[in-house]
Amino acid sequence: MSLPIDIKYVRLISSRLRNFKQKNSYLWNFSCPFCGDSQTNKLKARGYVYAKGNDLFYRCHNCGVGTNAANLIKQVDSALHGEYVLERYKSGESNTFVRKVTQHPHYTYHNHDLANQKSKEYSNTQNGYQTCQVDIFV
Repeated sequence: MSLPIDIKYVRLISSRLRNFKQKNSYLWNFSCPFCGDSQTNKLKARGYVYAKGNDLFYRCHNCGVGTNAANLIKQVDSALHGEYVLERYKSGESNTFVRKVTQHPHYTYHNHDLANQKSKEYSNTQNGYQTCQVDIFV
């Protein structure tokens, strides 16, 4: 269950979010970090973090951006996002961040040993597009 981890990290980024307020136990309101809300009225706060199932999601009622808590944390503080991903992985919530890739003729596999962390990178070069995914195994 990732909800406690999501809540912890939303609270950690709260000091970086303008007009941050907790409305109830699973609802937070603040000025949108993507669009900045109103340029003339700095007190407007139309960004909301809310619980849906066992995860937190973000929605701005000004610019329409909608994303999960992980991408919101990444937008506000990329260094903290790395800690968030690692904590989710350690708690057993790895299916959100580590996806299994089946053997495919268009994939190239690269093994890494980054600071004693084993990882595997998958590169897909099919149809002229290149996509990469890095899986970390602790």
